[in-house]
Amino acid sequence: MRKIIKKLKIVNIDLLVYTRGYIDDEASIAVKFELDRASIQEVPGKDTSAYDLYIDGVFAHRSNVFTNVHVLRLIKKNKQPAIGDCFTESSFRGMSIYPYMLNYITNRLLKNCSEVVILVAPSNLASIKGIEKASFKKCYRIQTKRFGPFYFNKTITPYI
Repeated sequence: MRKIIKKLKIVNIDLLVYTRGYIDDEASIAVKFELDRASIQEVPGKDTSAYDLYIDGVFAHRSNVFTNVHVLRLIKKNKQPAIGDCFTESSFRGMSIYPYMLNYITNRLLKNCSEVVILVAPSNLASIKGIEKASFKKCYRIQTKRFGPFYFNKTITPYI
Protein backbone atom coordinates (compact mmCIF):
# COMPACT_ATOMS: atom_id res chain seq x y z
CA MET A 1 0.00 0.00 0.00
CA ARG A 2 2.85 2.43 0.83
CA LYS A 3 4.35 1.91 -2.63
CA ILE A 4 1.06 2.90 -4.27
CA ILE A 5 0.69 5.99 -2.07
CA LYS A 6 4.32 6.95 -2.71
CA LYS A 7 3.74 6.77 -6.48
CA LEU A 8 0.71 9.06 -6.17
CA LYS A 9 2.69 11.91 -4.61
CA ILE A 10 3.84 14.82 -6.72
CA VAL A 11 7.62 14.68 -6.98
CA ASN A 12 9.80 17.62 -8.02
CA ILE A 13 12.60 16.54 -10.35
CA ASP A 14 15.69 18.60 -11.15
CA LEU A 15 18.45 16.66 -12.90
CA LEU A 16 21.49 17.32 -15.02
CA VAL A 17 22.06 14.80 -17.80
CA TYR A 18 25.64 14.04 -18.84
CA THR A 19 26.58 11.73 -21.70
CA ARG A 20 29.64 10.09 -23.23
CA GLY A 21 29.72 8.02 -26.38
CA TYR A 22 33.35 7.00 -26.74
CA ILE A 23 35.77 4.69 -24.96
CA ASP A 24 38.44 6.56 -23.03
CA ASP A 25 41.75 5.09 -21.89
CA GLU A 26 41.29 4.15 -18.22
CA ALA A 27 44.83 5.36 -17.51
CA SER A 28 43.78 8.93 -18.31
CA ILE A 29 42.44 9.35 -14.76
CA ALA A 30 45.22 9.60 -12.20
CA VAL A 31 43.92 7.62 -9.24
CA LYS A 32 45.32 8.06 -5.77
CA PHE A 33 45.27 4.36 -4.86
CA GLU A 34 47.16 1.36 -6.15
CA LEU A 35 45.12 -0.47 -8.78
CA ASP A 36 46.64 -3.83 -7.87
CA ARG A 37 45.09 -3.45 -4.38
CA ALA A 38 41.62 -2.96 -5.88
CA SER A 39 38.99 -5.38 -7.14
CA ILE A 40 35.73 -4.62 -8.93
CA GLN A 41 32.71 -6.87 -8.64
CA GLU A 42 29.70 -6.60 -10.92
CA VAL A 43 26.42 -7.35 -9.17
CA PRO A 44 23.87 -8.08 -11.92
CA GLY A 45 20.18 -7.45 -11.47
CA LYS A 46 17.02 -7.40 -13.55
CA ASP A 47 16.69 -3.67 -14.25
CA THR A 48 19.69 -2.43 -12.27
CA SER A 49 23.21 -3.69 -11.91
CA ALA A 50 25.90 -2.45 -9.58
CA TYR A 51 29.67 -2.20 -9.70
CA ASP A 52 31.37 -2.44 -6.32
CA LEU A 53 34.99 -1.43 -5.77
CA TYR A 54 36.97 -2.95 -2.92
CA ILE A 55 40.42 -1.76 -1.88
CA ASP A 56 42.39 -4.24 0.22
CA GLY A 57 39.12 -6.16 0.63
CA VAL A 58 37.29 -3.14 2.10
CA PHE A 59 34.20 -1.74 0.36
CA ALA A 60 35.07 1.66 -1.14
CA HIS A 61 32.49 2.53 -3.80
CA ARG A 62 29.28 1.46 -5.56
CA SER A 63 27.93 2.71 -8.90
CA ASN A 64 24.51 1.62 -10.12
CA VAL A 65 23.55 1.17 -13.77
CA PHE A 66 19.89 1.39 -14.76
CA THR A 67 18.61 -0.07 -18.02
CA ASN A 68 15.42 1.99 -18.32
CA VAL A 69 15.04 5.37 -16.64
CA HIS A 70 11.56 6.71 -17.27
CA VAL A 71 12.44 10.42 -17.01
CA LEU A 72 14.94 10.01 -19.88
CA ARG A 73 11.98 9.49 -22.23
CA LEU A 74 11.54 13.25 -22.09
CA ILE A 75 14.80 13.63 -24.06
CA LYS A 76 14.56 10.34 -26.00
CA LYS A 77 17.50 8.71 -24.19
CA ASN A 78 15.64 6.04 -22.20
CA LYS A 79 17.18 3.24 -24.29
CA GLN A 80 20.68 4.16 -23.08
CA PRO A 81 22.15 2.75 -19.86
CA ALA A 82 22.18 5.34 -17.09
CA ILE A 83 24.61 5.53 -14.19
CA GLY A 84 23.27 7.01 -10.96
CA ASP A 85 22.92 6.67 -7.21
CA CYS A 86 26.67 6.26 -6.75
CA PHE A 87 28.32 6.22 -3.35
CA THR A 88 31.92 6.40 -2.13
CA GLU A 89 32.70 5.59 1.50
CA SER A 90 33.90 8.73 3.28
CA SER A 91 37.31 7.25 4.12
CA PHE A 92 37.97 6.72 0.38
CA ARG A 93 36.85 10.13 -0.91
CA GLY A 94 39.39 12.39 -2.62
CA MET A 95 41.18 9.44 -4.28
CA SER A 96 39.57 9.87 -7.76
CA ILE A 97 37.63 6.64 -7.26
CA TYR A 98 34.36 8.03 -8.62
CA PRO A 99 35.72 9.21 -12.00
CA TYR A 100 37.79 6.03 -12.26
CA MET A 101 34.69 3.87 -11.76
CA LEU A 102 32.61 5.98 -14.16
CA ASN A 103 35.29 5.52 -16.80
CA TYR A 104 35.63 1.77 -16.11
CA ILE A 105 31.86 1.16 -16.29
CA THR A 106 31.36 3.36 -19.33
CA ASN A 107 34.12 1.61 -21.27
CA ARG A 108 32.45 -1.74 -20.54
CA LEU A 109 28.93 -0.53 -21.42
CA LEU A 110 30.01 1.11 -24.69
CA LYS A 111 30.86 -2.32 -26.08
CA ASN A 112 27.08 -2.89 -26.37
CA CYS A 113 25.60 0.59 -26.80
CA SER A 114 26.38 3.93 -28.42
CA GLU A 115 26.14 6.21 -25.41
CA VAL A 116 26.08 6.18 -21.60
CA VAL A 117 24.06 8.64 -19.55
CA ILE A 118 24.71 9.94 -16.03
CA LEU A 119 22.05 11.68 -13.95
CA VAL A 120 23.00 14.03 -11.14
CA ALA A 121 21.35 16.71 -9.03
CA PRO A 122 22.62 20.22 -9.91
CA SER A 123 23.44 20.78 -6.23
CA ASN A 124 25.79 17.76 -6.09
CA LEU A 125 28.96 19.66 -6.95
CA ALA A 126 31.36 16.91 -5.86
CA SER A 127 29.71 14.39 -8.19
CA ILE A 128 29.62 16.89 -11.05
CA LYS A 129 33.36 17.43 -10.65
CA GLY A 130 33.97 13.66 -10.84
CA ILE A 131 31.63 13.25 -13.82
CA GLU A 132 33.41 15.97 -15.76
CA LYS A 133 36.79 14.51 -14.79
CA ALA A 134 35.63 11.26 -16.44
CA SER A 135 35.11 13.21 -19.72
CA PHE A 136 31.31 13.32 -19.65
CA LYS A 137 29.62 16.32 -21.23
CA LYS A 138 26.59 18.11 -19.83
CA CYS A 139 23.74 17.82 -22.34
CA TYR A 140 20.48 18.70 -20.59
CA ARG A 141 18.85 19.95 -17.45
CA ILE A 142 15.46 18.40 -16.82
CA GLN A 143 13.12 20.22 -14.44
CA THR A 144 9.66 18.73 -14.08
CA LYS A 145 7.06 17.42 -11.70
CA ARG A 146 6.01 13.77 -11.70
CA PHE A 147 2.70 12.36 -10.61
CA GLY A 148 2.74 8.59 -10.98
CA PRO A 149 3.99 7.92 -14.52
CA PHE A 150 3.05 11.41 -15.76
CA TYR A 151 5.31 14.45 -16.11
CA PHE A 152 4.07 18.02 -16.20
CA ASN A 153 5.50 21.56 -15.95
CA LYS A 154 8.45 20.30 -18.00
CA THR A 155 11.43 22.52 -18.66
CA ILE A 156 14.20 20.92 -20.66
CA THR A 157 17.30 23.05 -21.13
CA PRO A 158 19.83 21.79 -23.70
CA TYR A 159 23.52 22.59 -23.34
CA ILE A 160 25.72 22.94 -26.39
